Amino acid sequence: MPWRNRAPAVALALGLAIGLVGGCGGAASPAPSASVPGGARPVATNGSSEPGPLLFSAIYASTLDDVAAEAAGFTTTIGELGGRAAVGAARRDPRIVAALVRDAIAAGARGISVTAPDGSVGPAIARLAAQAGIPLVATQARIVDDTGTPLPFVGIDDAKLGETVGAAAAGLVARSGWKAKEVGILSAEVQTLATCVARAQGQLRALRDAGIPAANVVRVPFSGEVLSARDAALPLITAGPQVRRWVVVGCTDQGVKGVLDALETARFSPADVIGVGLGADLACRAWARGEKTGFRAALFVDGGEVGATAARILWDVAHGDPPPTETIVRGTMVTPASYEDLVPTSFADACAGPVSP
Repeated sequence: MPWRNRAPAVALALGLAIGLVGGCGGAASPAPSASVPGGARPVATNGSSEPGPLLFSAIYASTLDDVAAEAAGFTTTIGELGGRAAVGAARRDPRIVAALVRDAIAAGARGISVTAPDGSVGPAIARLAAQAGIPLVATQARIVDDTGTPLPFVGIDDAKLGETVGAAAAGLVARSGWKAKEVGILSAEVQTLATCVARAQGQLRALRDAGIPAANVVRVPFSGEVLSARDAALPLITAGPQVRRWVVVGCTDQGVKGVLDALETARFSPADVIGVGLGADLACRAWARGEKTGFRAALFVDGGEVGATAARILWDVAHGDPPPTETIVRGTMVTPASYEDLVPTSFADACAGPVSP
């Protein structure tokens, strides 16, 4: 799920990350003692023998721009706790994830959070961290070690997010006075992505429970981009069930936005469309600009809170506390009338700002 909240703290995070992102083969500091978490100690900074703030590292599967809010949450929280943070981006390459974990260990990190591009890297990085005595938590994507034991997890429950979106859409159908059996569902899905599949299943389950027939569901496979969803949806709309009103859901705002654009091209009025986004980054842009849109609501998930939660857990573990097995960050449903009051100010400001190229 993309979050486009470019918080100022990311600049600090990027500056601190140079040693991690710049490469995997540079000179390394001595590996830390395996006494963590029971006996955490400060690490030396700038090559000095004097102790300095504890270092914590966050490694993300995609680019730092894609996870700006989460990286900012991690960096800011570690700083507030009295440590220093470094972040790195793996460009969706599991080999880079493993290399960045090695670099973080060599740099003296006292805890590492990792968003893995896929589960294959889990055993290797879990083994590296265990050998070094470094606490490791997974964020956003669950991973396991080589015994199949899940690593401590911080993130979202995709199925529950989907159910929340589907229930909100069903509630809007009921309040609109539409007859459920006469409503079509357009479900935008990245069908090769497990997180997206789980969200879609939750959405459709909630809508079917509300009485919308399974025969009225039209699945829209797309790549994750708005244009892909629009192009995939348009022929399906014209060939799909003959309905006058549509509900649009998807695993991201991008999917919902693309399908809404296709419905507009097919001359459906926004009054006959109920779109519920997931992410809120594109829904809030339409609302901030006062556009006539089918976006009636969206589920906002605070990536900054995911990063901040991972930071707090790693800090506590480094000081002797056991890590929780799972920590779920829940979303907040927002509407055109409520989003400015319910999302962080920086996110709301980005909604009203220029669209990135």
